[in-house]
Amino acid sequence: MAKLIVLEGPDGVGKTTTKEVIENQLKILGKTFETARHPGETKMGSVVRDIFISKEMDLSTLARVYLIAANKVELMRQVINESKADYVILDRFDLSTVIYQSVGMMIEAGVGDDNRLVFDEAYKYIYKLLVNDIDHSKVDEINYIVLDNHDDVLDARLGERDKDAMESMGNRFHRLVREKYRDGNLIKDFIYRYPVRTTLAFTTTNSLEDIKTDMELHLGTLVGR
Repeated sequence: MAKLIVLEGPDGVGKTTTKEVIENQLKILGKTFETARHPGETKMGSVVRDIFISKEMDLSTLARVYLIAANKVELMRQVINESKADYVILDRFDLSTVIYQSVGMMIEAGVGDDNRLVFDEAYKYIYKLLVNDIDHSKVDEINYIVLDNHDDVLDARLGERDKDAMESMGNRFHRLVREKYRDGNLIKDFIYRYPVRTTLAFTTTNSLEDIKTDMELHLGTLVGR
């Protein structure tokens, strides 16, 4: 049975750095692990990722959702369900898809930022497709770690990198994505609905030392359960 550690959060939040810290800490704790990213990892996933982040494709949000769903089916089948490691560390999973693509559907619908109806309907549709309609029977637990930082830090990090299609979605898109990640009720609802035992931890990625301290405490508790 697979145990997942999932890193989540808005673009520029520091998932790569945090993943490296988690890998080192799991080694110290004597635990084995595999790493994967979503979308990506499988042969099909690599193709999906290239399409997903391409600026030339001009994909609709719904097309992105179905690409991610197809990727998840193969990621579950080829990587997660077959893993013999103590943990599989994932760079993004269902929470990212629900938030990013629901915000995308809001913007495509041309509604205001405070319009909950379109977001909630998109959320329910995507959740059903990715969570309720896909078999999770070989997953023992999912441990979500939601990362955040100050907006000026996230803006600066985004400005420093070559942006893919998702990172180039514009200021309004990224602002709304951040707001959804910071909506405690939304995140708790997501966790409550999940068909697998699921834990949730929030942390702010201020400095490398802070990340190390937070992950050492969190993983110590997680592994020691």
